[in-house]
Amino acid sequence: ALVCGPGVAQSGPKRIGELSPFPLDDPTQRVNAETYTDTFRQRGWVLGRNLDWLKRTGPRDSKGWDEAARELVAAGVDLIVTTTDAMTGVALRATRTTPVVGISGAPVELGFAQSLARPGGNFTGVSFQSHDENGKAIELLRGIRPGLQRIGVPVNRDHPVWRAWFDSIDRVATLAGMRMVALPPPAGVGGIAPMLDAAAGEQVHALILPTLP
Repeated sequence: ALVCGPGVAQSGPKRIGELSPFPLDDPTQRVNAETYTDTFRQRGWVLGRNLDWLKRTGPRDSKGWDEAARELVAAGVDLIVTTTDAMTGVALRATRTTPVVGISGAPVELGFAQSLARPGGNFTGVSFQSHDENGKAIELLRGIRPGLQRIGVPVNRDHPVWRAWFDSIDRVATLAGMRMVALPPPAGVGGIAPMLDAAAGEQVHALILPTLP
């Protein structure tokens, strides 16, 4: 196991590989690095002593990412950390044996996992799909506007992550006696007016705006 307390005998440094489209000087990358380092140190793993971290960061094209993932596998990393669905896909193309840990919007729909309860294969991690969160959003809207029946959501249902999120919140809304209406997602500022026109045409009573790719 990679997580253990101080004083546990080790056979040598563990090696973690990371695939991230963010450059090393990106604020997100810096925060992630600090969090990883502090968390591992608290559990007895110190970079340069019993833990090695091999980073492959962006930007680069798809061929470059595939090569980077193969480099990590060839280096014998014990696991690969990914920061986006795209990077998870790259890692899983490179290996079906080395564990891959990441954050995914729709791991089942994207083929990374068999199910959320039993992922199977070599991928595990966190999905940001949350029925509890969806239910809370609907509850808040109903509190603001009693009698709420139709909620509009700008969503690209051709994208698996968007589709999975919409289906998730639609199930919650149906149980609450409401209907979710898919609206065309705005392509930049110029697409906001057409989206609002579509919302008016569908006679929706409120909007939920997702933050999705």
